[in-house]
Amino acid sequence: MPGLSGSGKSTTLNKLRLSENMTFSEDELDMYTLAIKKVLIRSARALTVVMQKHGLGCSYPSNEESANRIGTCAADCIYESSIPQVTMDDIRHFLADPVIPSIRDLAGDDYSDNADFFLDKAQRICEPDYRPSEEDILRARKPMSNDIQSLNIAIGSLSVRLLDISHLTLDYKQWVRHLEGARSVVFCSALSDYDDTRLVASLELFDMVINSPLLYRSSVVLMLTKADILKKKLPQVPLERFFPEYTGASDVLKAAKYLLWRHMQCNRQPRICYPHLTELSDRSFRRVVAWATEDTFL
Repeated sequence: MPGLSGSGKSTTLNKLRLSENMTFSEDELDMYTLAIKKVLIRSARALTVVMQKHGLGCSYPSNEESANRIGTCAADCIYESSIPQVTMDDIRHFLADPVIPSIRDLAGDDYSDNADFFLDKAQRICEPDYRPSEEDILRARKPMSNDIQSLNIAIGSLSVRLLDISHLTLDYKQWVRHLEGARSVVFCSALSDYDDTRLVASLELFDMVINSPLLYRSSVVLMLTKADILKKKLPQVPLERFFPEYTGASDVLKAAKYLLWRHMQCNRQPRICYPHLTELSDRSFRRVVAWATEDTFL
């Protein structure tokens, strides 16, 4: 499973894992708990910046004090291995202030994907005994690691081992050895990254993967992820601003087809490729992986 950081690899792997009724260890839950709290801290701090920018303040003085503490200590907390409960209490009080809905409207896209989800769940996340739910884990971005995460799943009579190659770069020599012997590749590319250089980098990486001589007999599943975020972003951030030849305005299906076409242009072999458009709530992708795997092996 090659792909850049933030492309949806971890979410895809976790959805497969949940479909196999596998549980998460306590260490993994601790990792996601910390990651989710850090997302909430960054999002709350972003809201304090927006509030200051527009000369606004909290409705209650005690919440204003919480906002000031978030602004001064949040940066340090991001690099800590644990988050003090007093910081989470400040975030809970600040986000409960009546002015926050207006601040969130002003913020627009100033914070990361899924920030709105975690802001909506802030009161629960800030509790001392918080443990992430399955949806929390699917929404969270796995902390970057050089480790290779593996998952064994059953597809028909086959036992398939999936490998998540983390921390990929465009330096082909650093990761190409992981492709050797692979019978199928699941490549993840985030559609919502069209306004960021990451999509261009993802296209370059996909070009390297799908044209690699090591995959001569392999199938490729192209997972175009985060279609739900693409739909939300298009009306505010036009795709044609970054890809001038696109003419489909804010139509999400036309945008997805165009971005699929951009990916398929990379396939010069041509190699068998199974494209699949997916979002967080999608569970059908398992069938796509099964088709590609069975087609390759059988």
